[in-house]
Order: sequence, then C-alpha cells, then structure tokens
Amino acid sequence: MKKSGLRGYCTHNSIGPYSMPVPAQNIIFRDYCNINNIEFKMSSNELYFKNSYLQLNDLIKNSREYVGIMMVSIYVLPSDNKLRNQIFKLFLRQNVELHIILENIVAKSKNDFNKLNELLLFNEVSQNSLNEENLLGGLK
Repeated sequence: MKKSGLRGYCTHNSIGPYSMPVPAQNIIFRDYCNINNIEFKMSSNELYFKNSYLQLNDLIKNSREYVGIMMVSIYVLPSDNKLRNQIFKLFLRQNVELHIILENIVAKSKNDFNKLNELLLFNEVSQNSLNEENLLGGLK
C-alpha cells in the first residue's frame, strides 16, 4: 500500500500564549491540504493532559498509510528539548514528514528537524532574555 495524504494532530492545550479550538485547527488543516492539493486524512486529538504527547507518538508510529502529520504551529511541539528531540528522531525513523502550517515549515530530513530545533531554542532564549523584567532591570 502506497502512503498518501496528511493527518492532522490537534491539541487542546495552549499553543504558545494562545488557545485554538480543535474545530478551528481542523479548518486550517483542510485549507492547507486543499491549497496544496494533498489528501486530508482524519485528525487525531491529543489527550487533555498538560505535556501529553501520547497521541502524537501513536500517530508517528502508525504512519503506514499517510506521508506526514500536520500541526498548527511550532508551539504545539514539546518545550522540553529532550522530549522534542525524541519525537523528532521518531519522525525520522518512521520516515514521516512534519508540516507546520502557521510558520510554513515542512520537515523531512535530519537537517530540517535540526533547523526546526534551532528555531525553537532561539525563540526560547529570546523570550527569556527579552522579558519585561530583564529589560527594565537593565535600565536601573
């Protein structure tokens, strides 16, 4: 059986500083697939537990019928670097693409996942160093 299409991965947790209802995430996935002429496969919803990625792991491990997995944003990924790298290794081992819609990123190779990780690490450092307390502390 040839792999085809993308499956959506929805979260009930916050996406960075924002929240997005699952139906809205599915609309974004459908639009992305329509625009890119890709078959849309049914989405899977993560459990309601904070920092839970059980469904994501299951989607990656059982990816025999689809080419990749879609997420709304990079902020759906774990903030914990070690856990995130484990998930990235699983994507690579299973030969599954990661499509991140809002940031317009498609990760297929080890190099792609390394760049994605660098982007997340840079964002974390910039968020921590550019917060109001640090900025105002420098003015004293």
